[in-house]
Amino acid sequence: MREVRYHAAMKCCAWLLKNRVWVYSPIVYCHELARLHDMPTNAHFWMDYNYAMLRGAKDLLILVLPGWQDSVGIDNEVEYAHAANKPIRFIHPSSYTVTDEP
Repeated sequence: MREVRYHAAMKCCAWLLKNRVWVYSPIVYCHELARLHDMPTNAHFWMDYNYAMLRGAKDLLILVLPGWQDSVGIDNEVEYAHAANKPIRFIHPSSYTVTDEP
């Protein structure tokens, strides 16, 4: 499932970047890095790094994939975004439509 999410996130990032929406995706940037260099894949390990990236972001964009509501990493990022008063938006993979509701 992790590999499926990685490829879906990569495809979404490519679409956004082609459309000049400048995004950063933790899974796209770090999945292969963690796999190739025997790094942890748990949310706790990556939390501080993800917060550092969110500090510079104007909002949080969540890719609505099956199971996204159960992600500890997304939960942490949502809490951080709320505390930092950053908007949270959702992108739907079938059309790449961005909404304010999942």
